[in-house]
Amino acid sequence: MDHVEISVEDDVLDVSGTIDFARYQGLRPLYTEYPIGHYRRSFSLSNRIDQHKITAELSDGVLTVTLPKAEQAQAAQDRPCIGTVQRQAWRRTNQLSGQP
Repeated sequence: MDHVEISVEDDVLDVSGTIDFARYQGLRPLYTEYPIGHYRRSFSLSNRIDQHKITAELSDGVLTVTLPKAEQAQAAQDRPCIGTVQRQAWRRTNQLSGQP
């Protein structure tokens, strides 16, 4: 059976575990990221991730980790934004057409 451990410490998400290839005997995989045994991956997390709400699910050999946005990151995303490039393009268009 595959074993996976996930932890978050100091803004780093660690995923580690072991792969038991006993159930894959006789198969010839085209690609494997890890050899038989232990593996580990680390990911730096930004402050835009709500680290207390991270969830993970292992199903049919596929690990799905959900990293929800922090509330302040969602609020920043909801603000309307009009970029200076859009304003400059609007001014140029109106200057060419003779409108103020």
